Amino acid sequence: MTDMAHHTDEELTAFLDGEAEAEVMRAISLAVEQDQNLASRLDDLRHAETLIRAPFEALLTHAPQIPASLVTPAPSSFGWREMAAGLVVGALLMSGAALWLRPKEPGWQDKIATYQALYTADTLASLDHDEASVTAQLQSLSSLINLDLSNVRDGQTMTLKRGQMLGLNGKNLVQLAFLTSSGDPVALCIIHNGKPGTKPFQPKQLQGMQAVSWARDGYGFLLIGGQDSDAVITAAKQFNETL
Repeated sequence: MTDMAHHTDEELTAFLDGEAEAEVMRAISLAVEQDQNLASRLDDLRHAETLIRAPFEALLTHAPQIPASLVTPAPSSFGWREMAAGLVVGALLMSGAALWLRPKEPGWQDKIATYQALYTADTLASLDHDEASVTAQLQSLSSLINLDLSNVRDGQTMTLKRGQMLGLNGKNLVQLAFLTSSGDPVALCIIHNGKPGTKPFQPKQLQGMQAVSWARDGYGFLLIGGQDSDAVITAAKQFNETL
């Protein structure tokens, strides 16, 4: 009887794949006829390959098309080495797809818009419009953000109701809350981001509200609220001249 321990699992796997050396192929072919234990080992390895092959063949039917430049001629049999290589390629493809499909991180303007969408007319209507209190708030905020806000006052159709300091991504962000004559809450938000250069006025819609953004001197500005785009743009230009 042939000593089955003489044949390693690697040799038996290569035998099943038809990749073993000719001498090994002949030796195993002869030994398996005389050694029932060796035959059982081969059956177990065949069964294991079948269990692994089935789910991955099902996945291949839904896999993305591999570019032709990356395709190499496939061997005639499905071997363990080919399966391992397929697993690596599949993992890379799925990792790339996961990165591509990952939701984009919202920017500071999107985060402000989400916060501003919670405001209603009643949120600001109950606040007292006290000149001394507003002046004190503006002075305090000016020192915290290193920008003179003392001249920011009521617009043609907007009444300044409150100023407060917020934080976003480790940076100071001032929010000046206004209430329009039509009852819309509007916010002028200023973030000290330290970025050089100037960005012109960019009208946009955020969370269903009209908005205008611009930047200069290391600060980013966003005026957002209501549905009157002309009024928001006009107010943004006035605030920019004031600051």
